[in-house]
Amino acid sequence: MPLRFTPSDTLSASGDGLFLGYSDRGYPAGLPIERHAITIAGARSGKGAGLIIPNLLRWSHSALVVDPKGENASATWRARLELGQAVHVIAPFGVADVPPHLRASFNPLAAIDPAALTAREDIRTIADGMVLRPNAKDAEWYDGAVSILAGFIAHAVVRLGPECATLARVRDMLNATGEDWEGILADMADNTACGGLATATSTLLQGDAKSSREYLSGARRAIDSFGSEAMQDAMGSSGFSLSDLKGGKTTVFLVLPPDLIDEHARFLRLFVRQALGAMARGGNRKGGRCLFILDEFFSLGRIDAISKAAGLMPSYGVHLWPFLQDYGQLVELYGREGAETFFANADARIFFGNTDYLTLKLVSDWTGQTTPEDIHPHGPPMRPRVPVLPDEYLAGQVGPTAPPFQFPVGGKHAVAAVTANIVSAAVHSWSIQERHRNAAYVRNAIAERQRAADVMYENARAAYDYAMRRVGTPRLTPEEVASLTGKGGGDQVARSMIVFGTAGRTYNILLAPYFLPPPAIQVEEAPPLALPAPEAVTSESAAIYWKSYRKVLVQGAIGAATMAGLAYGYYQTDWGKNPQNWLSPGQDTRLRIWGENHPVILWFGLALLWAFVRELSNKGDRLFSVPVALAWVSLIAAVVQGINLYRQSGAFLIEEPLALFFLGDFSAPIYLLATSTTVVVGLTVLALPFVFWDWIKDTKAKR
Repeated sequence: MPLRFTPSDTLSASGDGLFLGYSDRGYPAGLPIERHAITIAGARSGKGAGLIIPNLLRWSHSALVVDPKGENASATWRARLELGQAVHVIAPFGVADVPPHLRASFNPLAAIDPAALTAREDIRTIADGMVLRPNAKDAEWYDGAVSILAGFIAHAVVRLGPECATLARVRDMLNATGEDWEGILADMADNTACGGLATATSTLLQGDAKSSREYLSGARRAIDSFGSEAMQDAMGSSGFSLSDLKGGKTTVFLVLPPDLIDEHARFLRLFVRQALGAMARGGNRKGGRCLFILDEFFSLGRIDAISKAAGLMPSYGVHLWPFLQDYGQLVELYGREGAETFFANADARIFFGNTDYLTLKLVSDWTGQTTPEDIHPHGPPMRPRVPVLPDEYLAGQVGPTAPPFQFPVGGKHAVAAVTANIVSAAVHSWSIQERHRNAAYVRNAIAERQRAADVMYENARAAYDYAMRRVGTPRLTPEEVASLTGKGGGDQVARSMIVFGTAGRTYNILLAPYFLPPPAIQVEEAPPLALPAPEAVTSESAAIYWKSYRKVLVQGAIGAATMAGLAYGYYQTDWGKNPQNWLSPGQDTRLRIWGENHPVILWFGLALLWAFVRELSNKGDRLFSVPVALAWVSLIAAVVQGINLYRQSGAFLIEEPLALFFLGDFSAPIYLLATSTTVVVGLTVLALPFVFWDWIKDTKAKR
C-alpha cells in the first residue's frame, strides 16, 4: 500500500521558515527552520523556480545566494528591497539582469587588519576558500597549498595595505620569477606580522623539498582564476562588508555563468567560506539570521568548516541550504559519514526529480518498511457475531403451562364454568403456539444472518492475509519514488517533492513555481449523512414482519370499529335519532338495548373481552396494566349497575352475568355494561388506545 504521508496543511509558511509548496488541497506548506536544509534534485527539475525564488520572495532575513544563471537575482531583487534588504549582486561577467546600482564588487583582503588578534585566522580562511578540495585523500597537499597562499596574502596586506592589496596583486607575486622572486622571498622572511605567516612561507619555499614545489604549484593554480580582468573588476574594491550579513538585512547574490563555474568555482567558494567566518565572528547568538542558498554545491568542493561545524553554525544564525543533483555528489565530497552529518543536522531533507538509483534507493529506505499497522491500523478483521437469543429466553416467552385462570366446576353453573375454562385454555394454547412459531422464525433469521456474516468475514480475512504479504517490503519502491517525484511530459517542474522533516515526519508537497498562480484551495466539505443500508429481506424475516403487521392491522380495525360503534351509539342517544331502537318509552336518559345481539353491542363486548383475555394470558405479568385495570373497573361497574337495576325493576336475570356472557347470551351482561354509560363507555374508550399501543410495542420487540 502507498505511504501514508504526514498531512502538510498545517505546516508553517511564514517568513521565518522555508516555503516548500502546496499541499494536495492547495494550502501553502512550509517548515520552520532552526538548523539547516538540504535538497537533492535532478537537473532541470525546477529547484530554482520551485524553491529558491519562492523563498527569496518571502524570506525576511539576510541571504547569501549562489546564483549560477543570475535568474534568482533577476526575479527577486525587487522583493528583497521591499523586505528592507540591502541587495548586492556580484556578477563578474554581467549575467544578472539587475539595475546598475545593485552591482557590487568585493575585495576579500580589505577587511583584514594586520594588527588584529584574528589576522592570522582571517587570512587562512581566505586562503582555504581558494583551494578546492575534491576529496579528503590529499588533505596534506591541500593544506600545503593553503599555507603558501596564506603567507603571500599576509605579505601583500602588510606591505601594500589592506586597501591596495588584492588577489590580483597576490597572483602577480606568486608568479614572479628570477630576481623578483628571490627579492619577494627575502622580504617575506623579514615580515613577522600576522602570526609569522609570510616568514613561514619563505622558509618553506627556500628549501629544496619536493613537497614545497608541489605546494607552490597548487597555490598558483588556486589563484590563477583571479587574474582575469572580470575578476579583477569584481574584486578590486569593496562596496560592502560581509559582516553586514549578521545584521539580518543584507542579501548578496554571487552570479557566474554555468559554463564558467568549474573554472571560477574558487570565486564562489571563497565568498562562502569568508561569509561563514563573518557570521561566526563576534560569538554566537548575536545578530540576525542568514540563509545560505548554495546552488551547485558540488562545484564548491569540500569545505571542512561546513562539515565540522554543521551542528554549531545555527547558533551563529547560519542556516545552510545546499542543492545537489544526486546523493553520490555529497558522498564524493564528504564521504558517507560526512553525508550522514549533513542529514542529521537538517530540519528538512528534500528530494525530487531524481533519476539515479542510489538517490532513489536512499529515499525508498528512508520511507521505511511496510508494517501491519500500515495495512490495517485496527488489526486483522474480527469475526462478526450476530446477537443470539438463548433458547432459555425463547422458551421463557412461552409462559406457564396452565391457563392463567380457570373457574371451579360445580354447582348449577357447571356448564358455564366448563365453557369459560375451555375458552381460556383455547386462548392460552393459541398464544403458546404463536410464540413457538415466532421463536422458530427468529432462530432461522439469526442463523441466516450468521451465515452471511461468516462469508463476509472469510472474504475480509483473505484480503487481509493477501495484503499482509507486503509486510517488510518498502513503503515506496525506488520506481514509485521516481514516478511520484519525477517530471512528466509537458511538466515545467517535477510533480511533487518528498520532504523528510523532524520527528520522523514525511511529507509529499506540490512544487510551487513562482511564475504560476497558486492552486485553488479545496475546501473540505462535511461528508453527507451516512444512512444505514437497509437490511436484506429474507423469506423468514418477511414472514415475521407480515405476521406482526397483520395482527396490528386486525386489532387496529377492531379498535377503530369499536370506537366508531360507540360514537354512533352516543350520537343516536344524545340527539334522539332512531329512538325506537335505542330509547325505551319514558327512558330518554338511559341507554336501552334490545334482547338481540346488536352489532354495536357485539363489537363493544368482543373488544373488551379480547383486551381482558389477552392481558391475562400474557404470562400473568400484566395483571395490573392499564387495560386490565380498566377492564376490571368496567366489569365491576356493570355488575353494580345491574344489581341496582334488578332491585328497582327485576327486569333481567343478573345473578351470573359473567357466565351468561361466556355462554353467548350477550344481552344481559352487555346491557349491564351499557347502562353504566358514563363509567363503562368512557373507560373503554380510554382502554382501547392503550391496548393498541401495547400491541405495537410487543410486535417491535419480537422483531
